[in-house]
This record gives sequence, C-alpha cells and structure tokens, in this order.
Amino acid sequence: MERNEYHANIALAGRVLGPLLLFRPDSEQCAPIIEELRSLPSFEVWPFGGESDLSRAYALVSEGLSQGVDRPLVREYSRLFEGPAAFAAPVWGSVYLDRDCVVFGESTLELRWWMKRNGIAITYSEREPEDQIGRMLMLMSWLAENKSDLLPEMLSEHLLTWSHHFFKLFMKDARHPFYEGIALLADITLSAIKEDLKLVVPVKRFYR
Repeated sequence: MERNEYHANIALAGRVLGPLLLFRPDSEQCAPIIEELRSLPSFEVWPFGGESDLSRAYALVSEGLSQGVDRPLVREYSRLFEGPAAFAAPVWGSVYLDRDCVVFGESTLELRWWMKRNGIAITYSEREPEDQIGRMLMLMSWLAENKSDLLPEMLSEHLLTWSHHFFKLFMKDARHPFYEGIALLADITLSAIKEDLKLVVPVKRFYR
C-alpha cells in the first residue's frame, strides 16, 4: 500500500471513530456516521485489524444500532462521557498518567505544548481537554492529512501510551453494545497502526 493511501486510511479511521467518542450519538456530527455504519453489511472494508476481531466489533455495533439511536444510547453516552456519577473509565489521558489523576494534568499540558511547538492549532466548538480520546483520534486524522511526518510522534508519545489501558476499562464498563463495539474497533485500529508503523511506545505508569 502506498504511503499516501495508508495515511488516507488513518485519516478515515479518525474521522469515523473520533466524533463517536466525543459527541452525543444524536448530534449532527455523529448522525451521518451512524447512518453509514448502519448500512454496512460487515466491517470487511475497514482498513485495520484482523477478520475475527473486526467481526466481533461489527456484531456489537450492529446489535447496538438495531436498538436505535434513542434514549438508551443517549443515556449511555451521558453516563460514559458526561457524568455526573464518577467515571469507571474517564475519557482523558491525564487521569491515568498524572499522579493526581486529574483532568488537564501534566500530560495534557505536554500534548498542548507539543501541538503549539509544531504549529498545530485546531479549534473545537466544545470545551474538552486536548487529550480527550475522541479529540485525539480526530487529531490523528488531521495529522494524517496535513502533517503526516508528526503522526508517529503523536501516537507513540501522547496517545498509545494510555489508549489500550483506557479501552480495556471502557469496554468493561460499557452497558450498551454500540459503545463496546466502537471502543473495540478503535483499540483494534490503533494496535494495527502501531504494528504497521513499528512504533516504540514508552511504558508509562497508570495511576488508575
């Protein structure tokens, strides 16, 4: 596969997964993505991951979407992403990487400084730390399309350091098959990209 095609696949993955792990499922950002997922007969066309893992992810997503984008799914989004109850799987990297387990922690600032140092100024309508999982997948997509030379560093230093740990907790906590399936698909995708690019990821201590 040519380099440009591979980066286009990474960009596509981030455009699909990022909004689903950031915005409400009934939002204008997610609605067209969900409709596209609903029309797929399988995940055979997904560019990352093995057949058995993708089949499992598709089964979960398909089961979730068969229940409709209604109150149960919106309610689950609120529980997983908004609160007010304590999160079993917080969606911000610094909660795992910072000794004090806080949002906007030291690792968030490191990512912010890295983005500023490399001239990356992406504006979002919502107020979320830069290391929110959906935002980071959207950043991955943007880098693949605009500054692909920076993609390996962002992945190895700022996303892959905590994403697999997060997705394990998130999938365990999810009570709706749609979000369990999307988390599995994201984890499969990042693992495949890590292997394809032969990325070396520093081992970090998790504080939760």
